[in-house]
Amino acid sequence: MKVAGYTLAAAVAVSLSAFGAGSASAAPSVQRDGGPCYVHEFGKDSADGQLYCSALTNSWTSKALSRAAKVNLGDRCPQLGARAYVYRTDGVATCRQANDGLRWQW
Repeated sequence: MKVAGYTLAAAVAVSLSAFGAGSASAAPSVQRDGGPCYVHEFGKDSADGQLYCSALTNSWTSKALSRAAKVNLGDRCPQLGARAYVYRTDGVATCRQANDGLRWQW
C-alpha cells in the first residue's frame, strides 16, 4: 500500500513539473518596464534600481513613474514622451503632441 502512495506522489510531481508548476516562480523574470514579475520578486527592486516588482499588477514598474503626481487626461504636460499614472485609474498616460500643444493621452 505504501508503494502505491509513493507511486501516486511521484506521478503527481512529474505531472506538475511537466506543466511548469514550481519552477516558474523560482525563475528570475526579465526586468523591463511593464514586463511580468513573479511572486518571489514582489516588492523587490530590479538589478539597476530603476524598477520594482509590483504585486498589484504582477509587473515591473518604474520607480519614477510611481512617485510622480497623478494627472488628468487632456491636461497640459511638461515633456514629450513623459509618463504618469492617470488620476482615479491604474492606467498610464503618455505626454503626446496634440493640436493645442502637449497633452496627457492614453
